[in-house]
Amino acid sequence: MEKGLRIAEGRTAEVFAWGEQDVLKLFRAGWPPEQAKYEAAMAETLYAAGVPSPATRGLVEVDGRSGVVYERVAGPSLEQMVLSQPWRLPRAARILAETQAAVQACAVPNSHPGAAWQPFTAKSAAYR
Repeated sequence: MEKGLRIAEGRTAEVFAWGEQDVLKLFRAGWPPEQAKYEAAMAETLYAAGVPSPATRGLVEVDGRSGVVYERVAGPSLEQMVLSQPWRLPRAARILAETQAAVQACAVPNSHPGAAWQPFTAKSAAYR
């Protein structure tokens, strides 16, 4: 499958359409493949625990870069909601806080593939 239009970008990755029902988070060149593996493992754990989050569809490599395929979630982002309807900022803040609390409450067993991995290795620290 080929990546579609770029939907978003951040410091560590770009997000592209990936077919009709998924998105691809493609890490920037130089980020270790372990970052994608770690993120996918953590995302799978959160989803399985019932945290409101998209399902992961797997790991891919595109143009020599590591990526994670996620279920595409329809609707506006919290940022889009607040920018278009500023009076909804308290609701967006509540959604964000509740989601973060659910993430923090999710226990990761020591046997989990990402339990001992440090996300900011010496190599990735240069990109901060």
